[in-house]
Amino acid sequence: MNLSQDQLKAFFEVARLSSFTKAAEHLGLTQSALSHRIKNLEGYLETSLFIRASDGIRLTDAGDKLLKYTRVQNQIESEFINDLKVGPSVGLSGVLRIGGASTLMWPIVIPALRKFIRINSTVQIEMSVSELTQLPPALQSGQVDIIITCGKINRHDYEEIYLGDEINVLVESKKFNDIPEVYLDHHPNDRTTIEYLKIHNDKIQKIKRSYYGNINGIVAAVEAGLGRAVIPLHILNQHKSLQVVRGERQLKIPVYLCYLSQPFYSKLQLAALDVIKKEVPLLLSL
Repeated sequence: MNLSQDQLKAFFEVARLSSFTKAAEHLGLTQSALSHRIKNLEGYLETSLFIRASDGIRLTDAGDKLLKYTRVQNQIESEFINDLKVGPSVGLSGVLRIGGASTLMWPIVIPALRKFIRINSTVQIEMSVSELTQLPPALQSGQVDIIITCGKINRHDYEEIYLGDEINVLVESKKFNDIPEVYLDHHPNDRTTIEYLKIHNDKIQKIKRSYYGNINGIVAAVEAGLGRAVIPLHILNQHKSLQVVRGERQLKIPVYLCYLSQPFYSKLQLAALDVIKKEVPLLLSL
């Protein structure tokens, strides 16, 4: 008996979306029918694939292994179907999912892929921004195919390629003089300001911080004179209303391209990886 393709597709969507409800909606199934397919698959494999907990679901070790198989199978199938429908001579096609940090996706990744996206008009692009801690789980589950992140993840099953450094500086508004001694960050777990202050040997425990959700909120708050923030130079260069605080040093944060190690990559993914590896370092160095 072979593995049921319907059951494998059901498993893949539950794993990718981390939700039985969302997977059922995506597949056009009732939750009962979806659960039945997963139960039958687990019965055939004689192992549990998901751990159901109060805070959601996560993969077992067996589920993680099966996800790697279904990812590759899904990529091969998608590429084959696209080649049949549009023909290989038309160019690349399919869906490319990229996740990354907010400081990188809009100002760096989109410009890096602009020509690639325009040339390959049949490619569907799905870009998403997540916190750094959420990017590896998104890659692991199949929500994204590629991530652009700050700092190395150090997982044996990842390909991690150094792209360059995000050069961070402390900035303030040019318009206001009475700027409060407040540092603006994404959220309480954001370590950027803390790491920046460490290179100055400042007394970190005494600083006051406020949080504005993402880089756009931080920049808006700095422009309004609500405090100072540590932001990348490539963000600063797009906002003439901001200036570097005099005498301040720079914090270098390495940027990595990450994707799962696997025996097969689609032509679309390989082409996108080549463009990212070539263009992102150029934009980071400007």
